[in-house]
Amino acid sequence: MYAHLRYIYGNAYYYNATLTGTDEATYGRDADENFLAMDLSGRAALNANNSRADALWGAAFPNINTASGIIKSASAVGTISPALIAEARFFRAFDYFMLVQTFGGVPLDLGSGELEFNTSAIRTSVRNTVPEVYTKAVFPDLLIAVNDLPANPRVVGGATKTLARLYLAKAYLTYAWWLENPNNIPTYPAAPRTDPDGHDARWYYQQAYDVATAGIDSPGPFRLQPTYYDVHVGTNDRNSEMLMFADHTESSELYNGGSITFGSGGSPDNFAGWMMTWNYTNIRSYTNANGTGGVNSVQREAAQALGRPWNRMAPTIGPSKTRLPTKPTIPATMGRLPRCTVATGPRQASLTPPCTTPTTCQ
Repeated sequence: MYAHLRYIYGNAYYYNATLTGTDEATYGRDADENFLAMDLSGRAALNANNSRADALWGAAFPNINTASGIIKSASAVGTISPALIAEARFFRAFDYFMLVQTFGGVPLDLGSGELEFNTSAIRTSVRNTVPEVYTKAVFPDLLIAVNDLPANPRVVGGATKTLARLYLAKAYLTYAWWLENPNNIPTYPAAPRTDPDGHDARWYYQQAYDVATAGIDSPGPFRLQPTYYDVHVGTNDRNSEMLMFADHTESSELYNGGSITFGSGGSPDNFAGWMMTWNYTNIRSYTNANGTGGVNSVQREAAQALGRPWNRMAPTIGPSKTRLPTKPTIPATMGRLPRCTVATGPRQASLTPPCTTPTTCQ
């Protein structure tokens, strides 16, 4: 169940499907049709063959069925702990949440009944509505996961109460927005914007707040890092801000699921980073003043760790050309004040230096 994350996160085509066409990324110099279509700018017509939505679809449904098999069979075994079953429930909800955000309503019946373990190959399916996916699959599984998962992970990077609360809060927020539909966006398959349980968007927003607050008040082993640099530096990739990660290993190809000596350009390799690495090997220099004698003066080092220059995606023009205001200087005495919390009563204990008292956190 954990291994399937590597087929989603780190997959360049999933990265493309979620980022190209936003205000952060557009197609690059060497973009193929997959990237031109996802840019939604008319360079290529988006269709089922070039959208690369399969990067999520093809990874999520097999994992959902595996989770359903674990959930169904665990009771017959009798020795599997509720906490272990809750990990399967978390992942089934996680995958359905990803799918419903991407596609709208998706099938809950894979061939043997809704949320049942399917062992028969079938070529037909029926899409459930968005409210059915949330209220039958996402919310029930995550609620059980919050209740049964431990505060501390069973394995490094494993599912915890805090992780389940994070996704339950995100799911409540997303579903509340779907119920409100402030931008009048159509939904597929067509369904009334009403909740089967009779709740409105306001109720779900409140649930999101309550669940998120519970996670903040009882975070388990998770904490903020001192700086943003500490969050992203490669030597600190299993830090206390990371609730879950799509992990790799350099010690075993079996457990890694792919080669540890070369990049294949496909899952489960972590090759998303290639897509916006500009192709510096295209830099041209000239040995003669008259513009003759051109050479590609910057060459790639033949080392896997240095990545691959391949600009399928590129930053958008706006952020590249816009000059941002000068960043104000923060006096050293302020320290990490932006991360402090003004608090009184029982929450005052959450203050950390230099916020030793509520009066220092303005």
